[in-house]
Amino acid sequence: MSNKNKNTSKQKPKNLTITKIKNEAVKTRKMEEYIINSDGDIIKFYPTFPQGKIDELLEELRKDIIYANDNDIELTHDDNFFISYIMFLSVKHFTSLKNSISDKLENKIQIFEHMKDSGYFNIIVDEVFLPSELSKVIESLSKVLGTQRFMEQIETKSNDYLETLKFRNQQLMDDLDNQIEEKEGKLKN
Repeated sequence: MSNKNKNTSKQKPKNLTITKIKNEAVKTRKMEEYIINSDGDIIKFYPTFPQGKIDELLEELRKDIIYANDNDIELTHDDNFFISYIMFLSVKHFTSLKNSISDKLENKIQIFEHMKDSGYFNIIVDEVFLPSELSKVIESLSKVLGTQRFMEQIETKSNDYLETLKFRNQQLMDDLDNQIEEKEGKLKN
């Protein structure tokens, strides 16, 4: 039996092209509308989260964490709050609400609380967004954190190796100093 994939539609496989890549990327940048309440209000959203926008979200999250730590704001103290905050940033980055949501952390937290209290946060996260798209955000965050931890391990190993080299070189330098002192002592005698 052959290892080749069987094509049941009898079509010859085509090479992936840049044109096809561009066309598929354009599709991810198109927003759809969702009627969010009985008053007929709509929200526009990305049904498919573009990776570039996920990256923007993660960069904003990184800045928010740094700002929170520098200003004694508890952002990561509670895992449930932190995950919900990431979902809030998803609302910001993947809906038409982005331009209405401030970049200042204190204001974002306040808007987040308003969205939760009004019930719109749960509607958007649970009904508008597909779970698979929200999972892409968490998976991307996990990859970033995993890479960061890997880099920290490399840095630790590099520092350990540097210390080993310093120790070895110090021993070599001490040995050379001893040899020089011995030779100088012999020359004086």
